[in-house]
Amino acid sequence: MTDDFRVLLAELSNDLRHLDHRIADLDTRIETSVKTDPAARRLLDVRDIGPLTASAQ
Repeated sequence: MTDDFRVLLAELSNDLRHLDHRIADLDTRIETSVKTDPAARRLLDVRDIGPLTASAQ
């Protein structure tokens, strides 16, 4: 591998790590929001409905 390609891969790896952290943060925010919304909490009782779907009400 060339040095330029190694740098590119390292940058892409950092980008993916950053996106993983952002997704985890957003998941946490959605879960917190659903816990405080009575309608969303009721939707969680439906089979195959998770926090993301329940928050889209």
